[in-house]
Amino acid sequence: MQDSLTLTITGMTCAACAARIEKVLNRQEGVQASVNFASETALVRGTEGAAPLDSARLIALVRKAGFDAQLPAANAQPLPEEASGAGIFRHLSRADAAVWVALLCALPFAIDMLNMLAAMLPGSGSGHLLPIAWQAALATVVQAWCAQRFYRAAWSATVMRAPNMDVLVVVGSLAAYGLSLWNWLIAQSHTVYFESSVFVIAFVLLGKWLEQRAKRRAVASLRALVEQAPRMARVERSGHTVDVPVAQVQVGDIVIVREGEAAAVDGEVISGSAEFDESLLTGESALQLKEAGTRICAGTRNLTGSVRVRAASVGATTQLAEITRLVEAAQGSKPPVQYLVDRIAAVFVPFILVVAAVTFGLTWWLASGAQALEIAVLRAVAVLVIACPCALGLATPAAIVAGVGAGAKRGLLFRDAAALETAAAVTVLGIDKTGTLTDGVPRVASVTTANDVSEGELLALAAAVESGSAHPLARAVQAAAGARGLVIPVATEFAAQVGVGVSARIADAQVELRRSQTASTDGATRVDLLRDGVPIGAIEFKHQVRPEARAAVQRLAAQGVAVVMLTGDASAPAQYVGSEVGLHHVISTCTPQQKLAWVGEQQRAGLKVAMVGDGVNDAPALAAADLSIAMRHGSAAALEVAAVTLMRDNLQALPDAIVLARRTRRVIRSNLVFAFGYNAIGIPLAALGFLSPALAGAAMAVSSISVLLNALTLTRWRAHDEAT
Repeated sequence: MQDSLTLTITGMTCAACAARIEKVLNRQEGVQASVNFASETALVRGTEGAAPLDSARLIALVRKAGFDAQLPAANAQPLPEEASGAGIFRHLSRADAAVWVALLCALPFAIDMLNMLAAMLPGSGSGHLLPIAWQAALATVVQAWCAQRFYRAAWSATVMRAPNMDVLVVVGSLAAYGLSLWNWLIAQSHTVYFESSVFVIAFVLLGKWLEQRAKRRAVASLRALVEQAPRMARVERSGHTVDVPVAQVQVGDIVIVREGEAAAVDGEVISGSAEFDESLLTGESALQLKEAGTRICAGTRNLTGSVRVRAASVGATTQLAEITRLVEAAQGSKPPVQYLVDRIAAVFVPFILVVAAVTFGLTWWLASGAQALEIAVLRAVAVLVIACPCALGLATPAAIVAGVGAGAKRGLLFRDAAALETAAAVTVLGIDKTGTLTDGVPRVASVTTANDVSEGELLALAAAVESGSAHPLARAVQAAAGARGLVIPVATEFAAQVGVGVSARIADAQVELRRSQTASTDGATRVDLLRDGVPIGAIEFKHQVRPEARAAVQRLAAQGVAVVMLTGDASAPAQYVGSEVGLHHVISTCTPQQKLAWVGEQQRAGLKVAMVGDGVNDAPALAAADLSIAMRHGSAAALEVAAVTLMRDNLQALPDAIVLARRTRRVIRSNLVFAFGYNAIGIPLAALGFLSPALAGAAMAVSSISVLLNALTLTRWRAHDEAT
């Protein structure tokens, strides 16, 4: 079993930082690390057979690389108050203060620039409102205090020979600041560019601050899952009810969940009844009735009534904790396209430094006049600032974080980013019948009688013969007899013949139930009853087709996904269910090996195959498919290999998963086009002098925010919003 842990990383400013940390961690023997710039986490796994991961050593390596790392807190705290300006100023951190001080210092420069623009109008005055001495003072405050984080990070990156965004910002802003000081103090010139150095720092800080707020929104789904679990539980101990921390609750404890409270454990209701809201785990808005014998999950909220629950899973073993781990791992993983982006990001900053140097050299050589040096410096600074790779680094991970989170809130659990990318490309989907297209529970559909036997008598006899059996058909007969309030006679001398039927002695008669040889035209399973060898009637059983199955199949077809039923059931019931849900491709009497072979045939034909199942017999095909999908209530074998788990007991979740995956793919592609296109256009414009450093800083901040806002459109996605 692989060891794994998640580290919270602070101090990253661009994709190059994430690539650097990943490289440092992956140099260690037995370690596989993936660093997510958007969620600011590192998912670290130990390889098979390697020594257990040493979190202290890994944290020390990250810190040596110039960043900070720590293990996530056991219980996430609520987000800081951000709804109002008052809330912001009450909770100012040093980083927040740096943003606001830089913006306040930039404000006089903005007013001065507006005055200069107004001076160009006929009849207006002219000149700077802000004396050069004041400009120098404000710029010095920004460089000496507000920009400290950039200096520290740039120094660490330089020492580690891994230049990042901070190097670009520091070199660019210092060049403008230093040139201005030289002109003012040494050359005695009034041509200064203090505003460029101030605007670059202010805009980058503002962009990073807004970026952090947007990131928090992107990972809010995971935080919501964590915060759903209560911290205290009401437990019965020694005849008394006491409130104890959830960490102290043990398996077998009796936990009371009152109206308005969230369940603290997974367990079985032993008394009481209540309606629970399970929407956070399953995406289902309808309340679920919980009474004796039913299960509840930690984090689900009791809206009416009160129940006593025997704890079955507590703490880290609850379904909520497992879902949280899955979502966290998925948000921290990378789709295949991200590895290409990472390789580009790793060489992007050094490439830009070379481009800036070439821009400086060529401009100084080609320009004429006394200001050639100043023009060369400003163009090089603009190149350094405009080329910040933040947008490139955020393009894919921000979309993955938002997409996985949106799915988790609506009952769609993607195991990793690769599953999300694969789901978007699915072209054919194989689906099991029993328990997937049907509810998996056979019910008595009809009762026919002969030889003067009543329906009640026939059902009572059948229930008596089946009283010692746990077969699904036996349970269906017993349920039907119980619903009618029938008195079940005593049966003895039970006997069963596999594949044929069962028999028992009731009073002085031998009663047999045999699988009928009469074929059903509507998919029913028929059982004949005989008393002393004489037929006395028959019972037909049907699996109820899920009411939403036809609509789900139609939506998948509209998305261009061909749906094929693969079932081990006989042809008649398989064809019946297929016709009920609108399927034209039905493969019956299908063994696990045949399901596996079907998956291979589709893949060899060049199709992207998804497989949906809930049973052990589906596991081989699920494992071989490009995308494996399991229902929430499926077998452990199916859930173990599933790349996507549908927490909602509703087949509409299938097309929803495809829709969400394709929408996430569109966001990733548009983000990458925007990020690459922005640099492809911005860098030449800066090199040719069409962008000032100040404008380049503003454009850089806007690019990062635009990418994040585009990713955040996924958080507003709702199930059934789209057909394709």
